[in-house]
Amino acid sequence: MSFSPGAASALDESEIPGRRAGEVTYVTVADERFFVGAVALVNSLRLTGHHERIVVLDAGLTPEQRALLAHECEIVQPPVTREGVFVVFLKTVLHLLGLRGTVVLVDSDVVVTRHLGPVVEAAQAGQIVLVADQFPERHFPEWQEILDLERPPRRDPHLGAGFIALDLDQWPDFMPRWLDLCQRVPEERADLPFDLPRDVVRANPFAFPEQDVLNAMLASEVEKDRVEVFSLDVFPGPPHNDGLRIVDRGALRVAHGEHEPFLLHYWNHPKPWLPDARAGLAMDAYVELLARLLTAADLPLRLPAADLPVWLRDDVRGRLVRRAPRRARRTIRAILRALPAPFEQRARDVGGIVAARLRLG
Repeated sequence: MSFSPGAASALDESEIPGRRAGEVTYVTVADERFFVGAVALVNSLRLTGHHERIVVLDAGLTPEQRALLAHECEIVQPPVTREGVFVVFLKTVLHLLGLRGTVVLVDSDVVVTRHLGPVVEAAQAGQIVLVADQFPERHFPEWQEILDLERPPRRDPHLGAGFIALDLDQWPDFMPRWLDLCQRVPEERADLPFDLPRDVVRANPFAFPEQDVLNAMLASEVEKDRVEVFSLDVFPGPPHNDGLRIVDRGALRVAHGEHEPFLLHYWNHPKPWLPDARAGLAMDAYVELLARLLTAADLPLRLPAADLPVWLRDDVRGRLVRRAPRRARRTIRAILRALPAPFEQRARDVGGIVAARLRLG
């Protein structure tokens, strides 16, 4: 597998006033289809007190999208190009951008809900900071042979690749090695869709291309005590987002039991801002905060409400479309918990069929 040259060169730190090696840089990858998510991510960073540099790797934005994001971000053409499924490999090219110091790499389907100070501190102390994955047991011994790893990967809990923080000065070989290993993923993976059926995910060692490579590399070549893992309690995604309580919508604060999450991740497909998303959409806390992060007057980046699907408009109709399914689910769950066990299971079976047909999320 080879990477083709891109049009742009590395960022020049010396040409950016006030920028110093060692500062925190937030990086995301976005194309035309992920533009709305990127806008929400940037707005969430600013609302939660992150005033540092934000870099957007342009994987296919339109000129209009680039112009809007440029009000708060540095838009960079990646020095390598990938298309289709392997666009996720662009996460591995940060060392080619001239970036230094602490970097927080975050997916553009994430909203940040509190300041990431503890994460940044851990990265600056020399840790690689990652998040637990929804499939903790995922492991493939064949990673060693396919990727030509020097040692068999440990059976560590599988980690996500949607959020990574590390200090590039302390880990100068991390990104080059990740990039190198990604080039060894079999080309056949590019022939499959990004979102695979669960049985295929379980059988394919590169169902999550850059994430599987990352885990193989970590478990084979990085000491376990150099990796700091945050749990899904504080970095949740579906279905955990549905159980969250929004404490302060304006400030983006949410609660999960005794925990106050740092961010919400919507790793399901299709993404909530796409026109075809409604049928399978989880109207959860992420979607509620997403609507708050796109058009409000206090945001640095704002989108026209008319350009958004109705469920992401922050008006009466939009709130009704978002919240009615969620309230219905909660009411049904309360009723089910009150039933005797045998009747509860039967009701759940019937309810699942009805909910699917009504598209309650």
